[in-house]
Amino acid sequence: MDCGAIPPTLIESELFGHEKGSFTGAFRSKPGRFQLANGGTIFLDEIGNLSLEMQTRLLGFLEERVVNSVGGVNAVRLDVRVVSATNADLMDQIRRYQFREDLFYRLNEFEVTMPSLDERADDMYYFAAKFLMTANVELEKHVFGFSEEAIDLLSGCAWNGNIRELKNMIKKATLLANDVIELEHLLVDARNQQPTLSLDGLLENALMKGLTLSAINEVIRKAADVKVIEHALHQSQGNKSKACRDLGIDYTTLFRKEKRHRLNLAKR
Repeated sequence: MDCGAIPPTLIESELFGHEKGSFTGAFRSKPGRFQLANGGTIFLDEIGNLSLEMQTRLLGFLEERVVNSVGGVNAVRLDVRVVSATNADLMDQIRRYQFREDLFYRLNEFEVTMPSLDERADDMYYFAAKFLMTANVELEKHVFGFSEEAIDLLSGCAWNGNIRELKNMIKKATLLANDVIELEHLLVDARNQQPTLSLDGLLENALMKGLTLSAINEVIRKAADVKVIEHALHQSQGNKSKACRDLGIDYTTLFRKEKRHRLNLAKR
């Protein structure tokens, strides 16, 4: 049960149940989540969103293992394992008198800390691939993977928004991509929905995302490649052979950069 998704006026009934006629709209008796979980486990997500009144009732249940439904007269003893989770700083809420300290220590008999996305760089590709599959279904797209530069960028980001930020970024990139998610799809400027390919724009965007130095270097290197090649082709009026001579590279190198950066340059 997501404690933050249920209105405060209904959460007592959701947790502990209610009897018919106990309040307006209670046309029948209804067991609460604790009763339904009897003999098993209940998972209370976003536990920090409970009101102080509900925290008191929850503490009473954890101490006594009995529930009184709303409007009920008979207490019912239950055998329920309670698992709770939060992304809030409960100790800070305790200091601000927003969370009961005794409830915290009652819940905190055994703690499992989930590492942030920043600490799971080795798992980045698996998360990204999962979200890509989901985005393909939702958007009716057929994007089948990521370029190496895109994966490097994802691994180097500072994910302040954690997993939700990654999911949103992948969905937006999937919308923009055709077959493969490239670096520019991940660094899109949300203000105009166009890739920000200027050096200054890319650098500013990369810094705002908290990229590592290696990831920033990759962003700048690609942007520089694109701009220099486009400039050389413009100067040579699209003549790739002349552009290669001006750039001091061979045709194979130009072809490789064109393919790697998906420049879609006109054939000459």
